[in-house]
Amino acid sequence: MCLCHHVAYVAHVAVLLELCRTHAKRLAPSTRTHTPCGGFLLQQGRSKTNIELHPRASPARLIDTFAFGSASELEELRLRFYEMGEEVSEFHIVEGDRDFTGTKKPYEFDTVLSGGKLDRWKDKITYHKAKIPEGVKGYALQEVQRQAMRAQMHDYRDYLPTDILLEGDLDEIVSREALQALKSCEPATGSWNARIRMANFYYSLAWTNGDWILPTTASFFSEGQATSATSLAQSIWGRPNLLSARESMTGWHVGWMLNGPAALAHKMFIHVEGFPHWAKGYSNESALAAWLEDSFLPHPNLYDERIHPSKLRRADVPQALVDHPEEFPTILRNLPEASLSFPMDLDTDAAAASQLSLLCLIPYAGLALLLTYWKAISISTHLLGLLILIPAIAAFFFGGLGFNMLTWGFIFMALCDNPAGMCCVCPCFFICAMVLFLALGLNSPVQRSWEIDALEPMRGVGMCSEEWGDFKGSIYFKDGALTQQGRMPKPLLINIARCYSEVNKGRPPTWYSCHFVLQPVFQCDVDSSYLDFEFSDACKPRGCAWAITADSSATPAAPAVPDCGRRHGQGLCGFATDLVMLMPLINEESKDTFHQALQDAAAQYPGNLTSASPLLSLVNPKEESASLRSWVPVYYLLLFLYVPFGAMSAFLLACQKQGPHAAVDWKAASQGLAAKLRGAARAWWRGPYKAARPECERDESHHREVFLAPFSLCFVHVSGYLWKFGFLFVGDERDVQPVLQLFRSVADEIKEADRQRVERLVDPVTMLCAHAWPEVGR
Repeated sequence: MCLCHHVAYVAHVAVLLELCRTHAKRLAPSTRTHTPCGGFLLQQGRSKTNIELHPRASPARLIDTFAFGSASELEELRLRFYEMGEEVSEFHIVEGDRDFTGTKKPYEFDTVLSGGKLDRWKDKITYHKAKIPEGVKGYALQEVQRQAMRAQMHDYRDYLPTDILLEGDLDEIVSREALQALKSCEPATGSWNARIRMANFYYSLAWTNGDWILPTTASFFSEGQATSATSLAQSIWGRPNLLSARESMTGWHVGWMLNGPAALAHKMFIHVEGFPHWAKGYSNESALAAWLEDSFLPHPNLYDERIHPSKLRRADVPQALVDHPEEFPTILRNLPEASLSFPMDLDTDAAAASQLSLLCLIPYAGLALLLTYWKAISISTHLLGLLILIPAIAAFFFGGLGFNMLTWGFIFMALCDNPAGMCCVCPCFFICAMVLFLALGLNSPVQRSWEIDALEPMRGVGMCSEEWGDFKGSIYFKDGALTQQGRMPKPLLINIARCYSEVNKGRPPTWYSCHFVLQPVFQCDVDSSYLDFEFSDACKPRGCAWAITADSSATPAAPAVPDCGRRHGQGLCGFATDLVMLMPLINEESKDTFHQALQDAAAQYPGNLTSASPLLSLVNPKEESASLRSWVPVYYLLLFLYVPFGAMSAFLLACQKQGPHAAVDWKAASQGLAAKLRGAARAWWRGPYKAARPECERDESHHREVFLAPFSLCFVHVSGYLWKFGFLFVGDERDVQPVLQLFRSVADEIKEADRQRVERLVDPVTMLCAHAWPEVGR
């Protein structure tokens, strides 16, 4: 297990570090740079012919025009300015004095503009107020607003023919890269006349239904603007060309988001098309807003059949959302946090790492066998067995948790671009703890079941015989009774308030109680109706053992005669037990208290009862054994879930991503990851996060590197040799000689880069690892 954990670690760490190096620039605030003209496609009309884009001699001015409806659109408005504000030269915003239903309303943008949120772009903003004639509503109202804005802009006479006009709605956001391409490039045909391709999102960026059919348009001022009532159709629907990016998003239509549920409810009440079918039946906006907040918005796809999860990556969202996520809670609702943090493309690298993770199954099976049969091994090997068991437990625990964190992280990233799979280490911790308890615990039902099944039941033994006291299997006595003269003595209760404790660091220990109920077990009861007549003369009413029940929380039920499935005349049945089996954590002082109470009570019963008399658990052995045996499949299921399930899931994912042949190409996988490890190690130890976060102080990076360096070197050396032994299972050792050389060279690089810094560290633990380098290296 230790071998394969290290092999999987090397594979996963290689990929992670290489991805850190590859995507480090994208983590920085200034990740998005000017995109060359070659990064965009301009397709001509229905022919879909590509129009070549050439660099301009000088950047064009971008003039953005749109309508403002009400203060309920503030979040979308801020996103437009945050994303587009640095590239756009002028913003022309028109607001009418009527809403979409034609109802009179006050002008609100003045208040928004004076609120301070848009001060950065205030000098670029021109606000146009439009008077809407009575009776005008719906999309006709939009046309009146657009005409009024154009008139106030003097029919565009103040602009150069090569300046670019953007026409669209407030909730249509154009990417910074697309704006840079519009400014810096020009079509070979001399005409943009284009719609800007946009993805259509509903309720938040987490939900989409494909491309937006009425996106923002871009055109040269020289291309001519319609003056009739058909200008809306000409400027938006009539543009024949389509501008799109080759590898990224060019725009986002953030529809039906607004400022949240209250604003969304208001929009539905004034929407000219009426209510969506899933929002009908609400008489007022507040009731609808409450339903939207509680039921609809958490899972809108359950109500709106048009949408599906968008599965956006960080590269797919507006950069403004990455830089200022706190400003846009509604737009980011339900969007996985990973979409804003760490983009990865894992199809190839995850497949290779997943193949190597399959190596874990071979030694994992060996380790599982070691844990399962550790009692038998320890009996035959004594101290050597304990020396084997301790590192095996450490490898099983730490290696398994680390393996699951990395493997499930890769699986989730490959499936949905979300590293939440690393959180699978939390349930895996409990799975591991349960496996170790069932395999090694003092009261493990699995070990107890196997112990009982391995021993032939003891039958016909006398209750006062000494031969059954240390027997661990099922016992069927030929005699035994809990009564005398047909009456059961009063049970003995022993309650120990401070039975065992739990140590709390820096605080007094927490004490727990133990509760025992005991009954004397006699050889027989001469008046017992079930005793055979032939044994009555030999029966003596003397105490031989103690029947016992125990509980740590409350007083248990008193021992009772079990149904042993016996024929008339047979005695009791059950298992021999002791205090440790009943209460594994009981301390010595509590044991003394228990034995003293037992000794005091023994004097009142006939026979030779003492505190040293055997303890007996009265149960039906067959029923008890069956109950314990039910834990065996649970144990094997947990063993499968802990490591093999993740390894096999990763392997199947690799098959799905790369195909079965590629998924089992061990040599190609190892060579690819080996090449990545060399560059990744250099990038990591030279501080890739410094490039990603320039604001980080040098001391923080220094402390991190100094702390990790010795552990990394120890890991690299050990992993190299374990890798060598591991490949003996799957191929010729000569195939991995380049990999072994790689480990040695990486270790040398780390040693040279970090030895001096580590030696200055005062931490004694890290110093110990630092001084251990030469020994580990050899």
